[in-house]
Amino acid sequence: METHSKETKPASGTVAHFCRDWRVQISAWLLICLSLAGGWMLLRLRDPARASRPFRIGFQQSPPYQYVAANGTPAGPAVEIVAEAARRRHIPFEWILSPEGPEPNLKSGKVDLWPLLADLPERHKFLYISHPWLTNSFWLATLETSDISTPKDTVGRSVLHLNVSATNRLAQAYFPGARLVPQPTNIAAMEGLCSGKADAAMIGGSNADAAGLRDLPVCRGAHMKFYPLPNGIVNYGIGASFQRPDASRAADAIREEIGKMSRDGTVSAVYFRWFKDPSNDTSVIYYLTEAQQRNLYLLVRPFVCGMRGGLPTI
Repeated sequence: METHSKETKPASGTVAHFCRDWRVQISAWLLICLSLAGGWMLLRLRDPARASRPFRIGFQQSPPYQYVAANGTPAGPAVEIVAEAARRRHIPFEWILSPEGPEPNLKSGKVDLWPLLADLPERHKFLYISHPWLTNSFWLATLETSDISTPKDTVGRSVLHLNVSATNRLAQAYFPGARLVPQPTNIAAMEGLCSGKADAAMIGGSNADAAGLRDLPVCRGAHMKFYPLPNGIVNYGIGASFQRPDASRAADAIREEIGKMSRDGTVSAVYFRWFKDPSNDTSVIYYLTEAQQRNLYLLVRPFVCGMRGGLPTI
């Protein structure tokens, strides 16, 4: 008896479904690849290293971080640190002497960046400030024999302070009833206090400021009182003008590179060159940032590990 086997053919619907799935998968992968390529190209085009013209970085006489050399060129630790960070990122830049200070020059677009700018809340309305790369503390200083102990005791009294835009604003906020007397440097403010030219002084207490205060002849043997000003810890970032759209990206890139320079010792080397001390206020910022990142990791890790094995138990 002869048997005939029937050849089984796939149903036309199955073939069509397979073809559709194949086309969908290919289309999806092409879309993903195009999206990734587009994102990569966008990042490349937005990279400040590819800027068609150099970023103009303003500077002024603002010791101990910025100085104007005799020939009008910039100098100082902030200038060296920011310039090195920009070079490492291949960001084109040029320095622009801007004695009027950061706010008018950034607002008008005369300069695109500022190397060191106090992060004051009101400034965010008209300019961009990166995450901080340096911090400073401010103190009310008086002679031990003075009856001034807090800012409210300075009403009607003379208070010396550094004459730059940020410290002028801080002095007005801390001592609204005092007679404010601007000084060219933090050192001059301390010398004026020690010599009895004023009742009190607002003093910056950063590592850079402290280097200039260690051996002032007029202050030798002086007994001082220091009062930490409320909210007196001020962070400083890279300032950027709203007039140039890519300036904020350049500020962020430079700030990020300064973090790497802090870790590899470059910032400490610059500080030692200027202040004969490798300790610096930049390291504090990045140590705190790393500690916060570790704490966040430790907080999130139990939930991530729990999700791998199922829903976390509470």
